Amino acid sequence: MQPSVILMPIRYLMIAGFAALALIYYEKLDLLNSAGNIDFELILPTAIKEFVPVGLLGLLLAGLIAAFMSTFAGTLNAAQAYLVNDIYLKYTRPDATAKQLRNMNYITGIVVVVISIILGLFAKDVNSVLQVALILHVFLIGDIMISLKIKRFLILRKRRFRRQKELS
Repeated sequence: MQPSVILMPIRYLMIAGFAALALIYYEKLDLLNSAGNIDFELILPTAIKEFVPVGLLGLLLAGLIAAFMSTFAGTLNAAQAYLVNDIYLKYTRPDATAKQLRNMNYITGIVVVVISIILGLFAKDVNSVLQVALILHVFLIGDIMISLKIKRFLILRKRRFRRQKELS
């Protein structure tokens, strides 16, 4: 069994524990932003800062940053693989050499990171990013599902047509 599978429930239970501490000691936390409104995105960082001792705080932050970095690396690697293997190699240049593929991977990685940084600068908060991701997911998966349903419908019509033709 991989260590990440073992550590996964611990990670989620830790975050849930900090969320529970933040809810219990809500009045003790300073959650006001510069405008004087409560910023709910400050709950977890403020709870961690308030309830974790200094030595463990460094280890906890190092672990959270490592989790972010691994997620970012995996997502970037997947984006490069999809764009280079599924689009560039399949449609643009099927006879590309290894050097051209490597260069295209580098260029694609840089472009994806730059686009992500630009989109990140315009994001208001996490909810707006999640809304955009949800909309993209609905459109992309919706289109795939519709095309699969149309294909299935056409296959069923073809079978019915064959049966009717055989019966007559």
